[in-house]
Amino acid sequence: MMSAPAEASAGCPRNVLTPHSVAMRCGIANDWWGKDATRGRIRNIHVDGLHIHGPALPPVELFGDSAGHDVCGVFFSNVTHNGKPLRTLEELCVQANEFVSGVEMRGAKSE
Repeated sequence: MMSAPAEASAGCPRNVLTPHSVAMRCGIANDWWGKDATRGRIRNIHVDGLHIHGPALPPVELFGDSAGHDVCGVFFSNVTHNGKPLRTLEELCVQANEFVSGVEMRGAKSE
């Protein structure tokens, strides 16, 4: 269903994107923006009406940090690429690591 962030799946033409091109990135990481001593969890995110434009579809990256600092329950609905509805996680090019669970593509509007 989902591949590791470093991998490119057949439907995601990474060769026409820069190495850092992403449609959306949601994760838990130790970076220069965060000042918290510990990492948290990400729960129940609903992305509705994501409209991506351009010649190639960049991936959506989801990543947790560990079993105790994970991402759970990310729901996508009404997602399009150049006006074409995307109906599966594969079409959306979702990439996730082992600390991500409960990712779903929910209903899409009719064309």
